[in-house]
Parts: sequence; structure tokens; C-alpha cells
Amino acid sequence: MHIRIKPSMQSRITTRSVAAAAILLASVPLAGCTAGDAPPEAEAVTRDTVDRDVRAAVRKAGLDPAKGKTTSNPNGIAHPSAVDWFAVLDTPQAEQALPKIGAELERLGWHAEPVDTFPLSYEKSDWSLVGRSVTEADAVTLAPGESLLTVSVTDFGP
Repeated sequence: MHIRIKPSMQSRITTRSVAAAAILLASVPLAGCTAGDAPPEAEAVTRDTVDRDVRAAVRKAGLDPAKGKTTSNPNGIAHPSAVDWFAVLDTPQAEQALPKIGAELERLGWHAEPVDTFPLSYEKSDWSLVGRSVTEADAVTLAPGESLLTVSVTDFGP
């Protein structure tokens, strides 16, 4: 079955259809919206935020953040633009932790910024994070089979 519409009727249908569609489209974004539906403002990235992210990433890798050391709290006072965490681990444990730390950082909103010498290299806001595992270190004497896992974050602010 084929329905034939008269040309004069077709223009009225088109005009009415367009008007109805315009009204419908204009009302759709407003349907059910309230002031509480506005997107939340981005949380400021502070030293405390970065410290929480580093600890969460280390924990997600199966490591205890409290068993590592930090150099960004000299004399118990937090350095405002630095967060460091490092620990001496068995080499396999350190190597397995790196990708897990990276995955958690990405989940927490950090963006990869590849640097050839650091398997972990991320940025978030004005903060830059690098991390790696080394089997030889100048500042720490390592036994065979041990590695120094380091995560260092610096605020290069405006």
C-alpha cells in the first residue's frame, strides 16, 4: 500500500513536523535537570592529594606505604612541592609493582608522559611524577637480588 500526500498538505506536514521537532529538542536537555546536576568542579591537586595518590598506587601494587621512606618530610615538616616514596625490595617484587603502580595512577587521573629512563612517568595538573626500580644505587647499599623502588613527585606550578 502506498499513501500519496497532496503537495499542499506536504508543506503543512513539513512545517508542523519541523516546529514540533524544534520544541521537542529544545525541551529535552532541560527535562529533569536541577542545579545539583551540574558537573562538579575539578578538585585542586595539592600536596595532600598527590601524597594520597602515591600511597594508594603503592598499596594497589601490594606494597605497604608505611614500610617505605620519604625524603619530602624533612624534620617532620611536609615539603609543599614534593612527595617522595622509596623502598628496598626483592627485585622481582619491585619489577612487578611498577606496572601496578602505573595502572592505579592512571585510574586516579594521572596522564602518562613517557620519559625513556623512567618506567613510571606521569603528570597531573602541575605535578610531575617519575618512578623506577634500580639494582644499584649510590645512596643505598643493595644486596644481590634487591632493588630500590622510587617514586618522586614534584610540583612545577605556574
